[in-house]
Amino acid sequence: MSSLTIVIPTRERCDTLPFTIKTCVSQDYHKLTILIVDNFSHDNTSDVVSGFSDKRIRYVNSGRRLGMSANWELALREVDSDYVMFLGDDDGILPGAVSELMGIVAGHGSVDAITWPSVDYGWPSCPNGMLKNSLVIPLKRGLQQRQSSRILSDVISFKRPYSELPFLYKGMVGMGAVERLRSSSGGNVFHSMIPDVYFGIASCAIIENYFHSFRSFTVNGASSHSNGTAIFSGAKSDENGAQHLFLSEDNIPFCSALNYCPSIPVLITESLIQAKSRLSALEPFEVDIDGTVLAAVEQARRAEPDTFQLVISALRTLPQETALRPATRRALEQATNQPFFPTERVYGEDIFSRRYIVNCEEFHVTDVFSASIIAECFLKLHADNQLSTVTSFKNVVRLVARELIKRRGRFQC
Repeated sequence: MSSLTIVIPTRERCDTLPFTIKTCVSQDYHKLTILIVDNFSHDNTSDVVSGFSDKRIRYVNSGRRLGMSANWELALREVDSDYVMFLGDDDGILPGAVSELMGIVAGHGSVDAITWPSVDYGWPSCPNGMLKNSLVIPLKRGLQQRQSSRILSDVISFKRPYSELPFLYKGMVGMGAVERLRSSSGGNVFHSMIPDVYFGIASCAIIENYFHSFRSFTVNGASSHSNGTAIFSGAKSDENGAQHLFLSEDNIPFCSALNYCPSIPVLITESLIQAKSRLSALEPFEVDIDGTVLAAVEQARRAEPDTFQLVISALRTLPQETALRPATRRALEQATNQPFFPTERVYGEDIFSRRYIVNCEEFHVTDVFSASIIAECFLKLHADNQLSTVTSFKNVVRLVARELIKRRGRFQC
């Protein structure tokens, strides 16, 4: 029976952390360690942790404030198990997920990594108005073996999300693979200020094949604390906000060929550049700055105005040594902001994206632990074909009506 460590890096999140821990201690797997790595919090985080009596919990305090990548590095050095998974301190893991994941390992022998899509949950404090108090549950099922090099090619050309790479954050990776990466990288695992994206790309240098489950095992919680939500939702950041704190940390410098901005294509390419400089196995994967800029412009076009301005400004002020083709510069200069036309959330089954969207207020869900239970219930109902056909039909009508509104707004632009 293989062992697993769930690492929860945290910093002053005592309001959301207990619910994240609760999803972990509710797991029925005994060879599990729940490692809480406290990045020198000044709230009552330690009291929250000590309030749990589960012997599988370990608590480590960094003793001083660290950048995100350094804190993750500290966490990995504390892991003593066969597999490791990182979970945010406002995220959660679904009931019974660890047993299912370890069952996949047991059934397939040597497994370097398993990835999956997360359920998305918007806490009441979520700055993203569309996601707030909602639960978005992917309904696909199945298990697929994947070749890392093929997925990486798709990711760096922006055809797939980076979370489909062999992933440490809300994904599971063998510690043998982690140590091979550490050895190949000169002692440290992380060499970018965006550790989750970097690991996904760098891991392809040492992981040849891995498994991707279409069934969700974790909940991606979006709260006022979330770095990703703050950066990509268009929400303005105050001096104490998650984005400001992240950028003000003593972190690994962003690569000199690019400027940091809230753009997934830019973050992917930055991590690729950093990884290629240390891992010879990634030499065949070319860096495409022009493709990155064009993808970033297209993504920013539909973003909120504040995010659009940040991205376009960062792209227009790239270092002089970062030469762009004339066509790319024209696309950049002519970029215009056309945010999506605002529409109301349609709850129920979304047949277009094969997801089920739950109104959390209807179920009195206000935390990620409750969200994890509701999500697992819906997944079981769907697996047993017990979601109402009538409800699904009504939802199709609502979705088609919403699509007409969206297209009408698009044409008006």
